[in-house]
Amino acid sequence: METPDFLELEFIRIPPGERVEEELFKDYEASRYYPAIIGQVIKDRYQIVGKLGFGASSTVWLARDLEGRRHVALKLFIHSRSMGKQLDREVSIYKHIKADNIMFGIEDDSVFTAFEEEELSDPCPRKTVDGRSIYVSRELQIPKAWGAPVLCDFGSAVTGEVEHLEDVQPDIYRAPEVIVEAPWSYSIDI
Repeated sequence: METPDFLELEFIRIPPGERVEEELFKDYEASRYYPAIIGQVIKDRYQIVGKLGFGASSTVWLARDLEGRRHVALKLFIHSRSMGKQLDREVSIYKHIKADNIMFGIEDDSVFTAFEEEELSDPCPRKTVDGRSIYVSRELQIPKAWGAPVLCDFGSAVTGEVEHLEDVQPDIYRAPEVIVEAPWSYSIDI
């Protein structure tokens, strides 16, 4: 699998003072996020193709598995002293999973190739601040065929009836309660 050169591409530069993506979280600290770079190869195996999304505890990237010759999603968790608690909470959430809150995998992998081709022909906007790049997420096309059910991101998921007010979820998936800054509970993840 030939690795394309993402580093020589022209892209829209976002002004350094304009906050985007994970920077919009109230408790955002750049040093907590892994400074991923599109085109970078991680562990001599995974080449980052583009940013799929972000959350309070991670960023998610489409990558080429150079050994497995397929596309994979890499979830890069933030560096945090409380990450052990975060992982414990995610495990607790997994214990409460039922059929109506499981996502489906993607059987039609042409959407990953299209994503990569789009990144090469029309790179996503980004900005660089203090040597770190922050990329705008790119949406995947709707696949023609869905795969088997899979577990998905539970980074900000909660259990029980306790109400919350914090800002969670990427804009595209954000529940109405979160958008209007109303109290929310576990139901926003359904």
